[in-house]
Amino acid sequence: MTIEEKLKSYILEQYGTIYAFTKSIGMPNSTFASIVKNGVERSSIQNISKICKALGISTEEFINGNIVPAEEPEKEDFDIIDFVKIFRYKLSDPDVAVLDDQHLTETEAKFLVNSLDIVIEQIRRMREDVQKVL
Repeated sequence: MTIEEKLKSYILEQYGTIYAFTKSIGMPNSTFASIVKNGVERSSIQNISKICKALGISTEEFINGNIVPAEEPEKEDFDIIDFVKIFRYKLSDPDVAVLDDQHLTETEAKFLVNSLDIVIEQIRRMREDVQKVL
């Protein structure tokens, strides 16, 4: 059985249909069909990575013809403020931010970032209130 056949079988087990899978990862059905027809080795690493990540399988093993669950990476702490800074930077060009298949307007992007700032401030206040009680 080829890796392409293994992949199709695995996807059908997980998603029921190829269409459901490709839709869930935002890949055109034709792109996936091309990967299966022309072979995994002729596909872009971006597409292979996207497929493997969505299925939770090891990219390295997949390239070698095997479908093996990926090892879970160690979870590490991240600073919410740094996350918001990155988010704010990415939203500085709202034309690349999409919600429900529509690009955000500049006003919507600003609203989203401001909402995060408000939520963070509310969390800080909640923590202060808890400390006062203790």
